[in-house]
Amino acid sequence: GYDRTGNLTHSTDQRTGTTQFEYDKLGRITQAGNELFAFDPAHNILDIPTEKVKPYPTPSPAGEGRGEGKTAAPLSDNRSIIPDNRLKTYNGTTYYYDELGNLIHRELADGEVQNYFYDLHDQLVKAEIFKKDGTKETWSYTYDALGRRIGKGRLKNEEVSETSFPHDLGGNDLENHTRFVWDGSHLLQEIHPDGRYTYIYTDPDSYEPLAQVRDWTTEDGESRQQTHYFHCDQIGIPREMTDKDGNLLWFGNYTGWGRLKEETKVTDAAYQPFRLQNQYADRETGLHYNFFRYYEPDAGRFVNQDPIGLMGGENLYWFAPNVQIWVDFLGLAKGAANPVVKAAIEVGKRAHKNYSLTLGGGYNFESSFRTKSGKLYRFDAIDYKNCLVRELKPDTKSGRCKGNKQLNNYVRILNSEGPDSCKGKWKGILDLYKP
Repeated sequence: GYDRTGNLTHSTDQRTGTTQFEYDKLGRITQAGNELFAFDPAHNILDIPTEKVKPYPTPSPAGEGRGEGKTAAPLSDNRSIIPDNRLKTYNGTTYYYDELGNLIHRELADGEVQNYFYDLHDQLVKAEIFKKDGTKETWSYTYDALGRRIGKGRLKNEEVSETSFPHDLGGNDLENHTRFVWDGSHLLQEIHPDGRYTYIYTDPDSYEPLAQVRDWTTEDGESRQQTHYFHCDQIGIPREMTDKDGNLLWFGNYTGWGRLKEETKVTDAAYQPFRLQNQYADRETGLHYNFFRYYEPDAGRFVNQDPIGLMGGENLYWFAPNVQIWVDFLGLAKGAANPVVKAAIEVGKRAHKNYSLTLGGGYNFESSFRTKSGKLYRFDAIDYKNCLVRELKPDTKSGRCKGNKQLNNYVRILNSEGPDSCKGKWKGILDLYKP
C-alpha cells in the first residue's frame, strides 16, 4: 500500500509476512520492518539511538552479511552534523576517506577490514580484503574507455599487485575472473570460467531484469542452455527466480537500503547478482557496482562523490530519500520508479522552468553560494539588490515544511556570510505551485 505522496507504507510477502515502512516529512525512510533510521539536515544517515531499537538479531543465514545481528546502529550519542557529508561510523562500521572524498578504508562490524584504491577517474580498481580469520584477498577491477566495468577477479599471487597491478593483469594472474559485456549502459553478459550469462530486460529503456540465459559446456563437451526468469518487486529488485516451468530456483529478502539480508538457493544452478536497478552485487566487498559509482547498501550511500556534482543533489554521497520508490540507474542522480512520484517530478520540472517567467527580472536563478567552510548552497532564485531569496516548492504539507526549513537556513547563512550590503536584511519567500 502507498500513502498520498506515493511512498510505500507496507508490503506483504507469503514468506516474510507484512513489512511496515515509515517516513519523515522529507520522504526519508525512518523505519523498514524492525530497522530504524535517522538523518541529519544534509541527509546523512546517523549512528544514533532510538527508542524503538530492540536488542534481538536479524537472522541472515546466507546473505551478504556485513554486520548482521543488529537492527540499527550500536549506537552512539553523536547527534552532530557530519562534516563534509563523509560518514565516519554507522552500525559498527568505521569509514575513512582520501582528500578527494573517496572511501579508502572500511572496518566492518564483524572484524573484516577492506582497503580501496582508485585510478585518476576515481574508479575503484583494487580492493584489499583482510578477513577476520587472518587471510587476505586482493581483487582487481577494470573498465573500458566509457567507464563501464569490463572485468574483475581475485589475484592468485599477492606479489603480482606490487609490479603489474592493475592495468596489465592478464587472465593468468586472476582466479574467479569475470568479464562483462555491455549494451550501452545495460549489462548484457557476464562471462565466467564455467559459463556465460546473458540478460534480457523488461523493455529497452528499463533496467528491471526479465530473464537470464545460462550457457555452459558439460564435462562431456556438450553445450547446454537454460533460461531463468526474474520476479521483481515494485522497485525492480529481484525477489524470486524460476525456471521456464515456473519452478522456484531462488528467493531473497532485503534490508531497508537494498542489501541482500538472506537468500535461499533451491538449486545450485541459481545465480542472482542484481540488487537495486542496474546494481550488480560484489560479494567479496559487499558493495554494489552502480555503473559510474559503487553503492554501499549498509548505509544507503555511495562510496565517493557524485561525478556530476550538485546536479545530482546537494549531498554528493546521497542515494535517495528511500529505495522503496526511488532509483538511480547510473550512480549519478535519483529518479522515481513510482508513477505517482514520476508525475509529481514532471510537474515540478515544468514549474521550475516557468519560474523565471513568473518572477520577472532582477533575480538570479539556480544560483550557487559557497560558504567560508566550503559548503555549497543552491537557491531557486535570489535578488542581491533587494536582499530576497526565494524557494519554489509544491503546495503540500511536506513541500511547505521543507521549503520553510531551507529558507530559514538560507537567510541565516546569507545574513552571516553574504554581501555586506544585505547583512541582516535578508528575507526568505516561499513560492508554491499546485502539484
